[in-house]
Amino acid sequence: MRILGLDVGSTYIKVALFENERLTLLERDKTSYQPLERCLQYINKYKPDQVVATGDTCQENCVSL
Repeated sequence: MRILGLDVGSTYIKVALFENERLTLLERDKTSYQPLERCLQYINKYKPDQVVATGDTCQENCVSL
């Protein structure tokens, strides 16, 4: 199972990918002016089974996938 964790802040998006309960990736990227679009790019790139998101921007821009 692949789980993608996103921490969406005003300056950076931090990304963690877990595969079969093991951390396999950590990334940090600029949030940009379109944080939801940036999160969707990560989801499309890593194709997780589950997404967990946190952060100030998530509260305002949350969507169900």
